Amino acid sequence: MTMKSARGHPHRPFPLWLAYVELGTVLLLAPWFIFPDPALTPWLMFIPVSLWLLRWPLWDRGRPARPTDRGRLARPSAPIRHLTTRTPLDVPLLIIAVMLCVSILVTVDPLRSFPKVAGVYYGLIVFYALVNHLRGDAAIRLIVVLLVVAAIAVALLALLDTNWSGSKIPVLGRYLQPLYRQMPDAALGLPRAETGFNSNQVGGTLALLIPLQVALVLQIWRRASGWHSRRLTRLSLTAGLALTGVALVMTQSRGALIAVLLALALLLLLRGRRGRLWLVGMLVVASVAVVLLVTAPSAPVVDEALDPVTALSGRPEIWQRALYAIRDHPLTGIGFDNLTPIVHARYPTFRMPDDSEIAHAHNIFFQVALDLGIPGLIAFLAALLGALWQLRQSYRCARDPFRRAVAVGLALGLGAQMVFGIADAIALGQKPGVLLWVYLGLATVLGLTSSEPALDNPR
Repeated sequence: MTMKSARGHPHRPFPLWLAYVELGTVLLLAPWFIFPDPALTPWLMFIPVSLWLLRWPLWDRGRPARPTDRGRLARPSAPIRHLTTRTPLDVPLLIIAVMLCVSILVTVDPLRSFPKVAGVYYGLIVFYALVNHLRGDAAIRLIVVLLVVAAIAVALLALLDTNWSGSKIPVLGRYLQPLYRQMPDAALGLPRAETGFNSNQVGGTLALLIPLQVALVLQIWRRASGWHSRRLTRLSLTAGLALTGVALVMTQSRGALIAVLLALALLLLLRGRRGRLWLVGMLVVASVAVVLLVTAPSAPVVDEALDPVTALSGRPEIWQRALYAIRDHPLTGIGFDNLTPIVHARYPTFRMPDDSEIAHAHNIFFQVALDLGIPGLIAFLAALLGALWQLRQSYRCARDPFRRAVAVGLALGLGAQMVFGIADAIALGQKPGVLLWVYLGLATVLGLTSSEPALDNPR
């Protein structure tokens, strides 16, 4: 099988074995970049770059022959020399890569910044690994299945080792408290999560993943689905969605719950008349639930009893300090994961103790500007908009119901995480952040292959 390029030429720019080596290497390096070792990970960064540069001497030297007017093949023209498939996201990602190097130069604590720098570097590698080597429908389905498995894994890990919050939502928090006490404490002791996962971070991760699950479940339960409409597949997807939904509710992450509900409402609007009827029913149920929450006796919301850094009442002060830092460092930012020392040294807070750890700005856009400067923020927004535009094009061009469901699920997942990011953040380079790069890569692949015929080969 020959691989279609982004321009539709049936050529393979580099040997197939090298593609498998690159994909396997990216996968094997994941533990050292998600849990980076400052002594080893910097040396491992050279491996993906070396494999990428190895494409040059192994390049397919000529363009594919083209038919002439007489039906014969013309001689190949000049060599094609693109080290990577060209994508609409190349310029924004190049700016992010440049600003990543700048952030290393301006950071006040390189060891503190390094884990997130390694995470962003790995995200870029993952993006281009997917874009360069993912083409066939079978490969796209495999990545989607892995994303569904990742959602289930996040939910299971959350149920095993999450630092559950107090009663942030009336009535719901009161009923969840006994359940929290019965939950097992696996004490995984992962780096930066020694006392358990942050419930809001779990909620934000699930906000990215759940819309894709919902889109797949709605599609596969349709009679005309055409995508392995078997009872076991249906039940497995539905059970996985139920598990992740339970985990999301248990986080009591208000931003994540609002984001997922908005994504679900928009998805039902896109489902036509029947979807709108379901939306009306969902709104009626939501209205009844709100009435019950308001009228039922319950423990009050204890937001003030929470850590001032995580409580909603502490957000304005954090946002104000973040804006001060962005104003003073608009072009370069302050470097990754430096908000805590910068705030306590230059912008003292009133609500938070001097030794409090401010992990991020509790706003994804402020946080990107702090990490990569305003140029990095503009590039980040351009990458998101580019991915959403490609998903729109893929949805319009795709005839396969599966591809349409994936395009909708990815778009709503990206939107949901950005809505969550208004009052919280999963910063670039954090451990769950690699999923965002997978979404961007898969969105780009769907856009580049939207006009191509379906391929049975995994590549």
